[in-house]
Amino acid sequence: MTQVSLFSQNSLSEKVEMTPRHIISHNPDGSSFSSVSIYEKTGAYPDAWLFLNKEVFPLILLNKYKAEFDELVEAALTDIRGQLDYEVYLKMGKTGNLDEDVPKYRLGWKRTAKFTLSLTNEELSAMYELTQAWHQDYTKQVYPESQLISKAEFMNYKYLYFVTEPSRIDPRKYGTNHTVDVSEVDEAPEPYEGMNKFLQRVVSRSKQDPKLKVSELPEKIEFEFTIDAGGNLVLLKPLTKELSKEAYRWVGSLNTSMIKISERYLWQPGIKEGKEVPTRMRLEIPRTLF
Repeated sequence: MTQVSLFSQNSLSEKVEMTPRHIISHNPDGSSFSSVSIYEKTGAYPDAWLFLNKEVFPLILLNKYKAEFDELVEAALTDIRGQLDYEVYLKMGKTGNLDEDVPKYRLGWKRTAKFTLSLTNEELSAMYELTQAWHQDYTKQVYPESQLISKAEFMNYKYLYFVTEPSRIDPRKYGTNHTVDVSEVDEAPEPYEGMNKFLQRVVSRSKQDPKLKVSELPEKIEFEFTIDAGGNLVLLKPLTKELSKEAYRWVGSLNTSMIKISERYLWQPGIKEGKEVPTRMRLEIPRTLF
């Protein structure tokens, strides 16, 4: 979640593009599926988008696992914040062996299952019913003909993984040595619905320490990042220094919100000479928004 990355799988029958949170599929019959479209229309998002047995599946966790998952996400983001090369996500499998259930995308990558849950039949059944209800309420608003895999097939996915792994973004392509400064592009990157709306979302979704006094914050909080050619926010790091402990946690919360919102709403990439290019830029959040 420190960035959104793209993996493409090509075959004679389908092309599937996946990120840790979004799934976009283009099918040979001309149909397509976009989890982003569902979010934009309904405002709803499942706990994870999965791709099970070649079908899109909006996973809904049992309540007893939601809090644990949220804590793991926050801990992972704290551990890897500021690094360019890690992702965290949920996957399901049939064997209990991560390497068998979730193929590696590149040899030699160090991938870790932070936890592996062996789900009971009762838990799987309850999760399927929750997912089925979510699918009916939200997916079918955008894709009325969409179908889930059968419950019998889903019951084979007995293992739930919480995984961290190196990013699929190629640092040779998207690293800082291969980006264009925002001052050099013809059109600067732009977040979905514009910068003002983006900043409002970031601030409103960030947790502020009750002990933090806004008057003690600097005039602005500044970040540096890159918007790659696919509209993904990568290489995010805060530039504002010499903060109190409470203010530092606030900056960390802003950092996390920027990642999550950019993950759900991709940016319009920078344009130079008619081509989309990875663009390095800075962003200031004024104290007046706090």
